[in-house]
Amino acid sequence: MASAVEREIGTVLFDVGAVLVDWVPDFADVRRVFSLPLQIADEQLATAFWKYRPYYDESSNAGEYWAKVLAALDLPAPSATSVTDMELIDWRDWSRDIPESIALASDLAAQGIRLAVLSNAPLCFSKRCRGQEWARYFDEMVFSAEVGVAKPAPEIYEIILRRLDLPAAKVLFFDDSPVNIAAAAAAGLQTHLWQSAAAAREFLASHGM
Repeated sequence: MASAVEREIGTVLFDVGAVLVDWVPDFADVRRVFSLPLQIADEQLATAFWKYRPYYDESSNAGEYWAKVLAALDLPAPSATSVTDMELIDWRDWSRDIPESIALASDLAAQGIRLAVLSNAPLCFSKRCRGQEWARYFDEMVFSAEVGVAKPAPEIYEIILRRLDLPAAKVLFFDDSPVNIAAAAAAGLQTHLWQSAAAAREFLASHGM
């Protein structure tokens, strides 16, 4: 979707995964932790992983999430130990900050521009994100598991707008998902599909920020 910055910005809103942190699931870890049979193709695993991820992002129940994924692959439910191992691996992957993105947030905050976060993430991740050094740049953070609804549902955009106490037209949203960007635009937010921190910086500069 094309960018749509046309009015004064009151807050710049960021997604987290693939925007502020370099989160890409490593299916080799999933195979190892759950001892998946070799005949299960990567495409099958990816399909099951992503199909039930919104459930995990809204419910925070890791055991049920991985049980759903494995059931879709005709495998038995995971042990509590393997689920804990995957939670630690997931967090390890979520802990890889993108330095250029954090620098952009720091620069915007230094200019007095209000920043916020809107992310799909289970509760264990949201708590840890709030403890990261970069969290200090953001005045407001909304994570899907904390509110029980995930992007691209319209309700989550209503929630962040209430928290910000701003009309949608005053908020610029960066997200790497075209689906989430489309939903935000439908909710009235100004939007820009995230490609990189450098591209976002250039985009903001072209609009006087």
